[in-house]
Amino acid sequence: MPTGYTDFYRGLFITVEALLTSSPVNGQVDKAPTSDWAFDHAADANAHHTPAAAGIGGGFPADSYDSPIQGSFGYVSMGAGLFSGVLRNTTGADGDGVQWFGKIEIGTYEMCIGKVHWNDQGVLKFAIGASVIQTIDMYAASAVFTVSRFQFQITGNEGFYAFKFYIDGKNASSSAYRMNFTYWTLTKSA
Repeated sequence: MPTGYTDFYRGLFITVEALLTSSPVNGQVDKAPTSDWAFDHAADANAHHTPAAAGIGGGFPADSYDSPIQGSFGYVSMGAGLFSGVLRNTTGADGDGVQWFGKIEIGTYEMCIGKVHWNDQGVLKFAIGASVIQTIDMYAASAVFTVSRFQFQITGNEGFYAFKFYIDGKNASSSAYRMNFTYWTLTKSA
């Protein structure tokens, strides 16, 4: 019931009657900043219920993967690793890998992959869906942490894909098919 009195709310002079009788429009939040009432449901009932689809991006620790492609994985202590640890395929087989799922849009991306090279490492492949984007020989005579940074373009269809990190073969000097993985980042640059 309107009182006719003017109240001071968040630096604005408003009347209770104005709050109760005026209709909001989409995006208007000065009347009720945290309520559904701040949207015009008659015009667009789902405007604030469905977030826009966002492309995958940001930083991802190795143990945050969605599912293994093949093999078993666990953290092991390694002085050369990030914070002295790495995600390692404990099965050590060719084809071991992990994957994340997300939307990729058309554009240019910069990728960084943090990993530890060592004498028992395989050849790491990064793929989006069926397309191999980067191949990295992970062999080194002694353990060393490195970051591989590269750019790539997505020119085909945007959509939801698997982002895969897996072992495909090994250097002739390597003793196994291991993967010492710490993190990856993805940034859309254009």
